[in-house]
Amino acid sequence: MIAVVEAARAGLFRRGNIYGNVLAGIVVAVIALPLSMAFAIASGAKPEAGLYTTIVAAAVVSLFGGSRVQISGPTSAFVGILVGVSSTFGLEGLQIATIMAGIIMLLMGIFKCGRLIKFIPEQVIVGFTAGIAVNMLTGQIPNFFGLKCDHLPIYLHEKTAALVRVFHTLDIHTTCLAVGSLLAMLLRKKLFLGKVPGALVAMVFGIVMQATFKFESVATIGSVFGGLPNKLLSFTPTSHLSFSLIHKLLAPAFAIAILGAIESLLCAVVSDSLIGTKHSSNQELIGHGLANILSPMFGGIASTGSVARTVVSIKVGGNSPLAGLVSSAALCLIICFLAPLAKFIPLSVLSAILFAVAVKTMNCKHFCKFLMYAPKGDAAVLVLTFALTLFCGIVVSVNAGIMLSALMLMHRMAGSSRIDRIKKGKRADYDFSQVPDGIAIYSIVGPIFFGMTDKFSSALSSVKNEDRIIILRMFDVPFIDVTGLESLRLTISSLKKRGVQIMLSETTDAVMKKLRRSGAMESHIINAAQKSIIEVIDIASRMLR
Repeated sequence: MIAVVEAARAGLFRRGNIYGNVLAGIVVAVIALPLSMAFAIASGAKPEAGLYTTIVAAAVVSLFGGSRVQISGPTSAFVGILVGVSSTFGLEGLQIATIMAGIIMLLMGIFKCGRLIKFIPEQVIVGFTAGIAVNMLTGQIPNFFGLKCDHLPIYLHEKTAALVRVFHTLDIHTTCLAVGSLLAMLLRKKLFLGKVPGALVAMVFGIVMQATFKFESVATIGSVFGGLPNKLLSFTPTSHLSFSLIHKLLAPAFAIAILGAIESLLCAVVSDSLIGTKHSSNQELIGHGLANILSPMFGGIASTGSVARTVVSIKVGGNSPLAGLVSSAALCLIICFLAPLAKFIPLSVLSAILFAVAVKTMNCKHFCKFLMYAPKGDAAVLVLTFALTLFCGIVVSVNAGIMLSALMLMHRMAGSSRIDRIKKGKRADYDFSQVPDGIAIYSIVGPIFFGMTDKFSSALSSVKNEDRIIILRMFDVPFIDVTGLESLRLTISSLKKRGVQIMLSETTDAVMKKLRRSGAMESHIINAAQKSIIEVIDIASRMLR
């Protein structure tokens, strides 16, 4: 409860701050109402599952998270992967996968992996986020146009073919209602509703139109799901657990956990920039891990930090965990007293809301700017991650994107690493023209790792016959891995058989620690390894006499 304790110490629970946080919580609850239902339906769950998720996640993350003001709940980021899990394993499989993801996030926080999430490359995040947005948009086409489509495939090529086959079933009333909702969101400023959230404007528009004209062909929450239950959460633990099911759900669970961690920490960074605080990454993962463990037990789905709702909360006046707690309580009251009205909400209106969310999530301007200005390799990773998200799923796309980015990084590191023989002559740090014959000096620049061992071996294998001692200057070597250590050991052993000694000079502390621990270096090499080049040349000169 780091955030709660820090907020209390800062006096944010005093009377002067209560009004702003209560107001922020109420506004966030109103905004979350249509979005939560829309995300739940898009994920293959019932609309109330989204509401239950928001109630549980907002309260748990506010109490146990590492950010003072983060608002959590179902978001667009999860839609692509959750609908895939629910269509394959059903709602119960989705809930089990969410609990597993929560446990993974909890362990990530306990073992302090919060910083590791920041190493996921920007091109991978932009790529799969854009892919998720496109998947969410195409997934809402049946509800937007009222198409008669019993089951929509997961991947884009299959989804497109299915939509083309059923597009002749378009319903004009459903389409007009969806388009009208989109226009209401876009034109709300001209209608003097600029301060009202677009999702709320669209939902009220849809309810009024459907309640007034009672379009029989328009699918609503009442006609499809039977309305919303006007009761609070009930504890419904999942059952039918089996090792084979857990094994099948392991990959999706990891994807949910990684995606949730990324979104949550990004949201925390945004909130920090707005209120001038610093969140605890590991505690944030613990909070969201607990939320994803508890949410399915009360009928909910996966949750993560919502940037949009968090920013709204801050702008309205939220500056402590109280805002999240109030939003959870306010949503409970809305369910209890306004649930009967939900049966009039057309599914096409919720799909229109998701259309707007998908376009905003896609962020075409940032996507195109990245393609124009990023290095070609990074742009290729972005396009590949985007394409794989659409055609192979987010699990494959994220794994492939991270692996390819890592390989490219290693290639760049290997290209920047080099080993050069220093020619005799005056340099800024030493007059190498005074070096005795029989001593050769090589300068190593960059890390000695498995990506550059071929350079290392080939450079030292071309030692001249008259060279009796080789000095390696290593002040520009930031680290050495186990492959580099082994290559260095084998090179020393090979040259020793030829009667050539190797000495190290100006080794950094990090590399020196690895050399000592490896036990592969001889004592005279270790003892001289951190001495200056002048001292090592002096030692080598005495050895030649």
